[in-house]
Amino acid sequence: MAKVAKVNSAQSKSMKKARLVKNRHVKNAAKAKKVTATRGSSGSSGKSQEPWFSVFAGSNNEEYQAYMRNEWGWEKRGDVALFEKLCLEGQQAGLSWATVLAKRAAYRKAFHNFNIAKCAAMSDKDVDRMLTSHKSRFGGRDSVICHRGKLLSIPQNARRVLSLRSAPYIDPKTGA
Repeated sequence: MAKVAKVNSAQSKSMKKARLVKNRHVKNAAKAKKVTATRGSSGSSGKSQEPWFSVFAGSNNEEYQAYMRNEWGWEKRGDVALFEKLCLEGQQAGLSWATVLAKRAAYRKAFHNFNIAKCAAMSDKDVDRMLTSHKSRFGGRDSVICHRGKLLSIPQNARRVLSLRSAPYIDPKTGA
């Protein structure tokens, strides 16, 4: 009889723990639902409400907030804007978008404001020099992400863009 009581007690504890975890997730989901998609505007109560993206990590970063309010969800137009977006998305792999946005100014400086022709002209030695100079600093916002493969992808992608301009892709099935 004593063994049965211990098992029931253990089951009871695990059930309580499961309920607590479930309730925590429900509370977080309820908080996320309360956050509105209005970009920092006041609700009917007159109180300022948090923007919908405030539940994500890094959302207190100024660059992230400006990006989410002014750029996210808006169409990118022009080769430079699209190329910058492509490059920064590649740099984000394994990191938060807030981290990449904090370093966007350093990337613009290091990669000629994402000028496609200038980026395409960069060699592996240029990237190695960039890595050496950025690693000698303390890092932070003034430094690019020191991953050679990610940095090499930017000049390589620029060269691919130039090759697409000179010989556009033709679908072998449709000929278009």
